Amino acid sequence: MTMMDALFDVDALHGGGGGDDPPPGGRELTRAQAAAVGDRTRSLLLSANAGSGKTSVLVERFVRAVREDGIDPARILAITFTDKAAGELRERLRARLRELGDREAARATEGAFVSTIHGFCARLLRAHAVAAGLDPAFAVLDEGRATRLRERAFAEALRGFLAAGDGPALDLAAAYGPDRLRAAIVAVHEALRSEGHERPRLPAVAPRPAPDPEREALHAAHAALAAELAGAGDGRSVDAARGALERCAHLLEDIEAGTVPWPGRLEALRIVCGNAAALQTDACRVYVEAHDAYERACADHHAARAAPLLGALLERYGEAYAAAKRARGALDFDDLELGARALLAGEGAVRRAWAERFALIMVDEFQDTNRRQLALLEALDRDNVFCVGDEFQSIYGFRHADVEIFRRRRAELAERGAALELAESFRARPEIVTALNAVFGERFGEAFVPLAAAREPAGGDEPRVELLITDQRGWEDVDLGDTLPPGQAWRHAEARLVAQRVRELVDAGEAQAGDVAILVRATAAMPAFERALADVGLAALASAGRGFWSRQEVVDLVSYLAALANPLDERAVVGVLASPLTGVSADGLAVAAAAARDAGRDLWWTLEAAFAAGDEAPWLPALEPADAAALAAFCPRFAAERRRAPRFALDDLLERAIAAAGYDAHVLGLLGGVRRMANVDKLLRLAREFEAAEGRDLRAFVDHAAALEQAQRREPEAPVDDPDADAVRLMTIHAAKGLEFDVVVAADLGRRANLQTPDLLVDGDRLGLRLALLDGRSATPALAYAELRDRHQLAQSQEEERVLYVALTRARERLIVSGAADSARWPREGPGSAPLAWLGPALAPDLPDRLGAAAPDTAVAVVPVGETSSLRLVLNAPATVGHALREEFLAPADADATAAAVTGGDAAGRPLPAAPDAAAPASPSGPLSSTSLTAYFRCGYRFYAQRVLGLPDVPPPGAAVAPAPGERRDRLDARERGVLTHALIEEVDFAHAGVPPAERVAAIAARLGLPAGATDVDRARELVAAFAATPLAARLAAARHLRREHEFAFELEPGAGPLLNGALDLLAIEPDGGWLVVDAKTDAVSEAQDLPALVTDAYGIQRDVYALAALRAGAPRVEVVYAFLARPSEPVAARFGADQQGALAARLASLAAGIARADFAPTANPHAGLCATCPARERLCPHPRELKLRPAPRPPTASR
Repeated sequence: MTMMDALFDVDALHGGGGGDDPPPGGRELTRAQAAAVGDRTRSLLLSANAGSGKTSVLVERFVRAVREDGIDPARILAITFTDKAAGELRERLRARLRELGDREAARATEGAFVSTIHGFCARLLRAHAVAAGLDPAFAVLDEGRATRLRERAFAEALRGFLAAGDGPALDLAAAYGPDRLRAAIVAVHEALRSEGHERPRLPAVAPRPAPDPEREALHAAHAALAAELAGAGDGRSVDAARGALERCAHLLEDIEAGTVPWPGRLEALRIVCGNAAALQTDACRVYVEAHDAYERACADHHAARAAPLLGALLERYGEAYAAAKRARGALDFDDLELGARALLAGEGAVRRAWAERFALIMVDEFQDTNRRQLALLEALDRDNVFCVGDEFQSIYGFRHADVEIFRRRRAELAERGAALELAESFRARPEIVTALNAVFGERFGEAFVPLAAAREPAGGDEPRVELLITDQRGWEDVDLGDTLPPGQAWRHAEARLVAQRVRELVDAGEAQAGDVAILVRATAAMPAFERALADVGLAALASAGRGFWSRQEVVDLVSYLAALANPLDERAVVGVLASPLTGVSADGLAVAAAAARDAGRDLWWTLEAAFAAGDEAPWLPALEPADAAALAAFCPRFAAERRRAPRFALDDLLERAIAAAGYDAHVLGLLGGVRRMANVDKLLRLAREFEAAEGRDLRAFVDHAAALEQAQRREPEAPVDDPDADAVRLMTIHAAKGLEFDVVVAADLGRRANLQTPDLLVDGDRLGLRLALLDGRSATPALAYAELRDRHQLAQSQEEERVLYVALTRARERLIVSGAADSARWPREGPGSAPLAWLGPALAPDLPDRLGAAAPDTAVAVVPVGETSSLRLVLNAPATVGHALREEFLAPADADATAAAVTGGDAAGRPLPAAPDAAAPASPSGPLSSTSLTAYFRCGYRFYAQRVLGLPDVPPPGAAVAPAPGERRDRLDARERGVLTHALIEEVDFAHAGVPPAERVAAIAARLGLPAGATDVDRARELVAAFAATPLAARLAAARHLRREHEFAFELEPGAGPLLNGALDLLAIEPDGGWLVVDAKTDAVSEAQDLPALVTDAYGIQRDVYALAALRAGAPRVEVVYAFLARPSEPVAARFGADQQGALAARLASLAAGIARADFAPTANPHAGLCATCPARERLCPHPRELKLRPAPRPPTASR
């Protein structure tokens, strides 16, 4: 076991350093770690370098506070950055205490406050709900729901603003447009709330008088320069200046005193001094200064008039958003922190009680704190706050994190000798550490604490750091193959070189594919690298850190809906055409787009017209046959679907598209196909839920999806799919934070940073505005905007450097840096410049010269880095082809076949053969599940009404009216209890019968949007705790492998379908190789009920599906167990062997065949349990009403 293994192994946490407990993991704490652990009597700040073992310090401080200081775990508050981190910290605390034999303390950690800042705030507010003016059962909005509310609130605010306004308000809205105006108002609202403003207001801006003095100064400067140029010779620059002066004269004549032109009118009056001798005079410089001063004064005048209007709109928006949340009994994350801060303000009893409650407070990732969160911590501080972080890993400025908070706290505590450092890196090899210090030591300056390598050198002569530089010039004439997605040739060349290098490392045994991560700043770079890897036979798992709505299969299908809703949305139409739903190549898209431009029409009109009447449009012969066939199949079908769309449910529209294109088979054929298909199923479910809540509104659902996707762009964490897959990880740098890999490739570093600045900026009592103009001219900086923008962009640029530091410190064994630059003009440093502009020369000072002179004999070289390390430098240019980028990797032979073998799908991205016309399906398309088969078995007609017609459940006769959305309820219903309980089971530690504490359960319920009260939380914990103490749970604990919520999909008849899919609560592989499937049920079963009979009756089909899924996946035998949590000691088990596959498949195939042939006969045994909520009950079903409402048969009881 290496030092790194010991450091991060849950069962090998560090000890030592001043206590009597033995050092775990076989290694003492370092002196610096021991100092941070041992000093627990005052506030400290620990600056912890990447890979320095800060989590181990947090664990040991907690453990020693409990064991040596006698502090009750309930009196320790530990704040983490994410829920995932909180769960991991809590588990490590338990493991360490169990390792020390202190099981009582380990159990007591369930009462500890280990959570995110939002989790703590929610707990505080619920404890003092009355004082906070809240209902204790308030819901917490996830980002998606909050985004929808914000959009609706802004729309309401804008309507009121325009209705109450006059000409200036209308002009303001017209100049900015609704979308731009919303972005500005919402952004400043969030920024001000992050600073602690409960009701954000813009600072007052004093009216600006008409800039008559500036106008007079421009008039005088104009006269002086015009007189000077009257005798000057002719020339392009002088003639242009004379033209500007003539326009200036006309403008000054038109403007009367007291009137103020829009600054855009002054743009044409600008003169550039110095381009000719006649323009190098003082008169020219005075004119330029006078022009700029007048332009600024005009902009400030109009901005001062616009500021109160923007302020009024901001207030309207804030009030509308607050009202929308109140109506739903909900808070967003900002409300949690603001409400908690208000409770803890001053010297009141609440603050004293909570401050005295905690003997020790620990805050992880302190560098990502904002001002509002700092105020919360300061309210609790009794000189007992331990903060740990690394200023150089502060990369969440877009969430209003302020790294200056970390710096100021460190400076304050340093004066008391209470600022400590962890410099040692247990992650990276010394060769990598040397390179990192050489690069960032100079870049970050004196504040940077150089990393100290704790590991041994790798040994050997081969460098552990590599720099791959691609020239941006000349690649247009090099054949790089046609499999990569559209893009600049040099980007393709870089992707090819990176794929080559990873292939070389894998082939040489230096790494496995699953040990390699390619990290990029922008998701736009991912497709090229993913395909380049596939072309050399390497699978890749792409994780953008953006969650469900950015998964490619979800993007494809949402694009389809967006195009249906509005075929003028060219981005959506192109997305559908390029996706496997259609399969048109990049060349085909270019031909169609050119035809649309020539016709002066939109793309969809051009396509529809070309295929409408069978007349061949003149541009169609320019298409490749495959593209022509794809469009001929898609366009008429899509046109027909647009006409029919209002008649179909949202999920039906998707299912019809999936069936028509064979998209489900395509998705399942890709790497991670089962998970991808689960995403498709989830999208179908979300579409159904949206329609049930909001009505059948296709445009609204598309907008909802877009809002959620945008919201998830700001969420940094995303799990990498399928951690057991031997595939290269491809992810954004933010998604990789907190992770580490043997080989890291930091790629696409020639891309410029995207420094976006809002139109409206506020800093204290200063306001800056980018003034939009009605005439469409470029917006003009006004008031304090230029200064605030420059500060904002400087902060962004500094954060971009820290983002790069995070990327490069993920590497354990090898670090590869890749990017592209122009060999004739090395990029200049500055705001928004490409990272390579400074990073390349920092690693190899003469790099610009080397790239400009790249030749075959200099294509690959070893150059020194720092005093003790070296790097392998590869210059990838057209002149070095065959030496840097080898011939066989330029355009890999049989790339499509290679990629198809890797991904399991059609590498060209074309759709699989289309299914029969789905214009009017008589049966549902897409996958089947055990639930759908069971529903069909119980009643074919109800199945038809719900699954084919898309009709929702109806209330049973005499039922109470269901609560309205957002209406508060005191208890969970049966379905909600089941959802919460299953979520808890996902977190249970079966090895130690550990059940999440009440605080965690409440947080889970809030995350799921469940109105769980204390009784619900306690009941869920009791059920899960009882289950965790059973012999069945012991079997799960002893399993070799255990998976939770494990998705599956398989064809019932291999090669012929249909597809069956679903998810297993718990899947275990036991020590003897047998498979164990456990399905936990929260049914309310009585003591007298016969559980085996209940399983056979209610879950028999599901059991067959689960068994067949396991056997098809290679299980030698499988035991399927139903665990009823109300009677946990009575599991119902059935065992199946491989020889039973045929019988299981035959039973299920008979049901699937009935669905396929649309045999939807009503049940022969109607009763209220089956029919009461059926949408066909009243008018469609042929059974008499009295039969449909008769009592359900009594459940069988066990003989006693």
